[in-house]
Amino acid sequence: MNRLIIICGKTNSGKSTLKNALLQHGFESIVTYTTRSPRPGEVNGVDYHFVSEEEFENLKKGQLLEWSGYTKDGQIVQVGSSKESYMQPGKHVAILDAAGLKALKESNTPYEAYYLDIPKKELIRRARQRGTEDEKQVMERLDMEEEGYNDVKLYATPLPLMSTDDLVHIVLTNDFS
Repeated sequence: MNRLIIICGKTNSGKSTLKNALLQHGFESIVTYTTRSPRPGEVNGVDYHFVSEEEFENLKKGQLLEWSGYTKDGQIVQVGSSKESYMQPGKHVAILDAAGLKALKESNTPYEAYYLDIPKKELIRRARQRGTEDEKQVMERLDMEEEGYNDVKLYATPLPLMSTDDLVHIVLTNDFS
């Protein structure tokens, strides 16, 4: 059975946590490309394919199905997924931002998308706990993301704040009760 699950959400919404939980249920990861530097503990080829700006520009010339960008510390960071990765048979899970999800929808690739609709206050709390960005950076990033996520509910089923186990149950069974 082929099944493509897309997880979408703002910074610190729990996208990677949900993705990792689904991997424990037999899903395979679609690893996206990015021009940003790895965070501590991230592994090239597992969490992302970390590439240079030049390599990313070459990928955009026909190998990527979708891509988008955002600004961090005054630099543009690009993220995208290869066409080939979405054509693989089996059960797959990917994390996309709102722009990437919209591009995927326009490609007519069959998928199920879930938007982690987490309150801003909780996103800020999680950012403090993670400690990889200062509060000003987090607020700037959340403010930038706000506009991009206005229409995401047109492309994805919103999921409120709940435990990872409950999120996994909903995704696996489509049981929202």
